[in-house]
Amino acid sequence: MALQLEMDEARRHMYLLLRAPDGPMDSEEIPKVERIHEALFVFRRARRLPPGDFVIKKDGCRSTSLDLALKDAVESGEVKHDPEGGLDTYSLTERGIAAAKEPWDASDLIEQADASTAKDQVADIDHKELVSFLYAEFPKTWTDPDMKKKAAEWGFEAACSMHRRGKVSITTASWMSGMDYEGFMRAYAAAGNISCPGTVEDIRRDLKAFDSTD
Repeated sequence: MALQLEMDEARRHMYLLLRAPDGPMDSEEIPKVERIHEALFVFRRARRLPPGDFVIKKDGCRSTSLDLALKDAVESGEVKHDPEGGLDTYSLTERGIAAAKEPWDASDLIEQADASTAKDQVADIDHKELVSFLYAEFPKTWTDPDMKKKAAEWGFEAACSMHRRGKVSITTASWMSGMDYEGFMRAYAAAGNISCPGTVEDIRRDLKAFDSTD
């Protein structure tokens, strides 16, 4: 029962974060949002967890890419299963937190994706992206302004990397970054990423269409 209440709270939080281009979503739009984000469901428990403790909830999703990323992250010792939190609850280890702080370049992942074939596909979500994204999930719980800024940058870079490789839509990437649609689009274009997914006009059209292709 407690776990179900937590999941309900997570959904409410996600719905508050995600808004259609023409205003807040109504109940009929919620299933569409669930389809958009079923590939990566991250539950924020910032109020109940201290900084450095993170939980990811799969919530019954059918994402092979997320399963692969979790498997790699667990095998590397950067993420551990949390039996007290439930079957689909994972948290970052100290090793994972340390790994998330290390600088990384997504260009090699992009090159792998470009060179991959139907028989040799790279994982949709690299476990390094997953760890970096999880580490960036709770900047508001930190008191150090520099750490807040750095965490936001990591989350933004992870979201951009996934979208540049065609693994998530622009709407999912903006949600992952914690930014609103227009704000993410401006930052995304300013970072020089528009050459991969398309022009600013393409991105704006994607926003208006409320892309659900994830």
